[in-house]
Amino acid sequence: MRQLFSRSFSSVYVHYIPLEGFGSLGTSLEIINQTSRLAKRVRRDAERVQAQRAESWTRFDTTQMSQVVHYAFAHLASGSPEPFDFGQCRRQISVPDTTEGHFSEFLGLSLKNKMEARFDDTAAVIATSLLRNSLSANKDDIVLLPSVVFDKDTQAICTRAISQFLDSKSPCAYIDPDSGEKCVNTKSGHRIGHQSASGDLLRDGNFVVGDFNSDKFLLAIESALHTTMRAINSSGPSNHCDWRRLAAVHHRQNIDALRRRGGYPALHDQDRRFPFGDNTENSPLALAKSFLSLYTGTWRRGAESNTTFCLGCLFGRPEYRLPCGHVICETCVDDFDDTAVDKRYPGRFMHQRCIICDASSSDKWPFVTIIRPPLCGLRVLSLDGGGVRGIVELTVLNRLEKEIGLGIPIGSFFDLIVGTSTGGIIALGIGVQRRSAVECTSLFRDICSEGFEAKFLTKSRFFGWAARWFSSSIYKTDVLETALQKAFGGKDPKSLYGLNSSCRVAVTTTAKEDCHLIANYNTGGKDRYLDSTLPLWKAARCTSAAPMYFKHISHGGHECRDGGLKENNPIQVALNESRKIWEDPTYDVILSLGSGQARYPAAEPVSTAIIPKWLAHLFSTLVSTMNGEDAWDKFRSSQDSRIIDRALRLSLRFDGSTEPALDDVNAIISMETAAKKATFFERPSISPFSATSGIVQVDALQCMADKLRASLYFFELGSITKHGTITVIHGWICCRLMPNDQGFKELLSRTLKFLVRGKVYEFKRVSVDKPFRFAVEFQHQHLDEPIRIDVNFGATHSTTISGFPMTLKTLFAHAERQPTSSAPVPLAEMASNTSNSNPTAGAKTDQRTPLNETSVANLSANNPDPARAVPSPQTAAVNQPKPAEANPNTVENLVSAAKKNDSVKVLELLDQKVPIDGKHGGWTALGYAAHRGQLDTVRVLLLRGADMDIRMDVGFGVLPGDGSAINWAACGGYLDVVKILLEKGAKSNICAKRPVFFGTGGTPITMAAGKGHLEVVRYLLENGCDDDSVYGIPGWDAFIVACERGQLNIIKYLVDEKGLNVDRNGSNGVTPLITAAQSQQTAVMEYLVNRGARIDAVDNDGSTALLHSVMKKRVGAVEWLVKRGADSKKKNKKGVSPLNLAREELQKNADDKNAATMVKWLEVPMNVAFQIKA
Repeated sequence: MRQLFSRSFSSVYVHYIPLEGFGSLGTSLEIINQTSRLAKRVRRDAERVQAQRAESWTRFDTTQMSQVVHYAFAHLASGSPEPFDFGQCRRQISVPDTTEGHFSEFLGLSLKNKMEARFDDTAAVIATSLLRNSLSANKDDIVLLPSVVFDKDTQAICTRAISQFLDSKSPCAYIDPDSGEKCVNTKSGHRIGHQSASGDLLRDGNFVVGDFNSDKFLLAIESALHTTMRAINSSGPSNHCDWRRLAAVHHRQNIDALRRRGGYPALHDQDRRFPFGDNTENSPLALAKSFLSLYTGTWRRGAESNTTFCLGCLFGRPEYRLPCGHVICETCVDDFDDTAVDKRYPGRFMHQRCIICDASSSDKWPFVTIIRPPLCGLRVLSLDGGGVRGIVELTVLNRLEKEIGLGIPIGSFFDLIVGTSTGGIIALGIGVQRRSAVECTSLFRDICSEGFEAKFLTKSRFFGWAARWFSSSIYKTDVLETALQKAFGGKDPKSLYGLNSSCRVAVTTTAKEDCHLIANYNTGGKDRYLDSTLPLWKAARCTSAAPMYFKHISHGGHECRDGGLKENNPIQVALNESRKIWEDPTYDVILSLGSGQARYPAAEPVSTAIIPKWLAHLFSTLVSTMNGEDAWDKFRSSQDSRIIDRALRLSLRFDGSTEPALDDVNAIISMETAAKKATFFERPSISPFSATSGIVQVDALQCMADKLRASLYFFELGSITKHGTITVIHGWICCRLMPNDQGFKELLSRTLKFLVRGKVYEFKRVSVDKPFRFAVEFQHQHLDEPIRIDVNFGATHSTTISGFPMTLKTLFAHAERQPTSSAPVPLAEMASNTSNSNPTAGAKTDQRTPLNETSVANLSANNPDPARAVPSPQTAAVNQPKPAEANPNTVENLVSAAKKNDSVKVLELLDQKVPIDGKHGGWTALGYAAHRGQLDTVRVLLLRGADMDIRMDVGFGVLPGDGSAINWAACGGYLDVVKILLEKGAKSNICAKRPVFFGTGGTPITMAAGKGHLEVVRYLLENGCDDDSVYGIPGWDAFIVACERGQLNIIKYLVDEKGLNVDRNGSNGVTPLITAAQSQQTAVMEYLVNRGARIDAVDNDGSTALLHSVMKKRVGAVEWLVKRGADSKKKNKKGVSPLNLAREELQKNADDKNAATMVKWLEVPMNVAFQIKA
């Protein structure tokens, strides 16, 4: 009996609780004592079991447990005679989110069943994956040694991955001597003993370790890495992009070799994919099991498709779906591009076959993938919820599509679309299935007419309230699901996950009172993302399951309800997602579409008792804020001017006083008619970074159409040359459309001319049979001033192409991080014993072309990387080497290397005993590196012990300047450099002198504020770097500097978020308004007065802002103050008034036009000034 129990239970405990009144044992005290003992025992055993489950990866939360039950019942329903594989189930619901987790998962998939045969090939795939990752775009300056690629940190990651694999995925090596059956349990699931594949207990016993040798496997990885790098080096790669290309070739070969051994999915039975592992079983049961796992969705996906990492490289996030069904990352799309060299074009990649399964035989191959080109801005669309009011959004989209006039579906003009509820349904239609707005409108009408079928009496005028007490929803949920299935079933793709175009789509849903996302670019299962491997109709149900109206839907262990319960206007969600997907993006368009508004919201349905109490509040909020205007106002108030300038909301106002209800099907026609007639307006922008230039004579909808049409053009950088203070840029205006694409010829025919920094390029004799490439060249001087490239479509205004206006700083940064730069990569001599060598010893460093010198960094001509090679219309510039220096080991060379971010050269000079804190031109190496934002060099210098607090000696004559490294990093806005300096202990209170040609001077926080670097100011302030302000108010000095320099984003942050007083007297009693007036910062003055600043507040001398403006002869400030009622006759303590002072100045010099203008304004009576303002 003991043995029988032990097979199913780890321990057996019998506890007796007597019946009440059962003799002497049945007393109340005894029953209470025994019950208390049992409770303690249950708690103790529960804690022990939870600890054991944690060790064996089986401690699930309620969501995961729901999925386990779902899989178990699905397995039962399949009729398979084999036992439920709990280990496979555990792997399905566990999402690896670390590199070692990725490697562990890969080992489990590739070594399954045939560990010894696939040992070396698996190690080779990992080796080339590590090499490719080291050669990624953000690691341009790596010294290519095996010991650098496979360093101690990487070896530790691989060791942990192997340990995870052996614990949770490698089966026990025990073989039953009687039956010959193998034990299939892993180490973490071996408590029951040895078990066969059929579930029978073979014998008691502990886990038996197999022949897998961890140390041997690490050596195999290192050996394969040596072999690969030696082979690549022998072929003579001249630069970084050659190495990337050749590493990808070797990686593909290694994957092919592993696939031949069954370690990667192989083609079989007319292109059908089988899971990882042994594919040689041909039994009907094995075939049925494979079919079940891959095609019915019982186990969600096949084993190889369930990974949350790219199986092409083991590092990236899979996003792009290939015709065979496999999904790969953006890096693999780029590296495995099969396009012929002379036909390559930015943002377009062609694959002849799948890197994972080698599929190529269907008519969908070769396959073209489109990726947003690097200098393009983002186009974001946010769609509100609103039930049947979605017809308003569709009508506006239809009008916009027609205004663009290229015959292209509207979803093709956006890089990210986020929708809620009915907006989510629209997003799936226009973004995933790429339907036109007209087509989506037709399907939407069908969904509304067929999907809103009320249950018995629930819509009755007299008995509805009573009927709803006995019903879980007003409408029949199954009818809506049928309508959604019909709508999304007629066109591919029919499932959500995996990009089939460059448009990313996410829909919101509410689960457990939180907003979650279901996205076609994220598999889900962690953070706020839910599982996205579901049919489109089900994603539509998840986002639109409005409580009261329809039942919730269960998905991935969650009860999903309408996304509008938390985010009915998902504009902030869309912006947050864009920043998460793309690092530090710029925006072409941020468009928010509303479903209409009226004076009063729609009435709530009665009998809300049919929904849980916790939902009632959310439901009430949804109904009262369905128009989305509160969320839009909150969004605008929280963003900086660059974002607001590109953001537009289109939403109409209904004629009636009450908004239509979300189920008011009868109002669809009237809402559609109103949307067709609506006129939209937007406030004209005066920013130099505005999307339009010239006189705009069209409404907001037509202007938006121009912006989206113009966004099809983008700039590709060819070369960037610096001659003294002038920089010459050469490149091409390119197009997202190709000659065979819909709308290409129409776009060219509508294009009248390009304007590049004001220079007109007439649009004539352009071939419509070749990819568009229009050569331009221009000059620019200042790093932060906008560069405009506009396109004119025949209107009175022109519109910037994608990504513009752009600064010279952005172009330099792009040129420096180009992965296809023709500069050679530092290489090291290959030797058989290099695994423990110094990574920098013996490195052959190149003479890189610094972008800040008088030379050309050519990024396209002479480019040996076929991935980005572009025929150049000009002869490539040749970089001449510098003459040899008499003494190369000087401080001047160290500072120069830091200036160029040549960290290898910096290390070489420091090893040769060049003083690390020596100065050249007043700069230390650390100071200059921080000033230029050279993060890698800053790290190297800090590692070698550079003094962080040395002041620089910059400036000349009466314009001295100093400040330490952190001052200049803050001044330049280099947040990463500021962070590392502060973390290393740099002093944050050093006050720099103020050289007028470098910035504002002062402490790091005031220097950052003067330049408008909000994130740096925010970081410094939140880390206590201004706590010792002389006024005892953190941020006050930065506030005053920002008022002086007109940095409105800093001012808004300090006032709105930090609560600084806009009317406080500072040094000499000067108020912020006086400071702004002295510098004629009228936009700042406007903001301060609107926030409560007194217009006639005085300083210690009794002087007002108006008097200070007259003293400084700030005519614009005088005019602004007078128009807003400032007292022109108010005298200070010396008896001087603004009017008297202006008259005195005019008497001194009758030709002083400024004085004359000031007198004119100051003599205007106050009531007249108010009339002028009005």
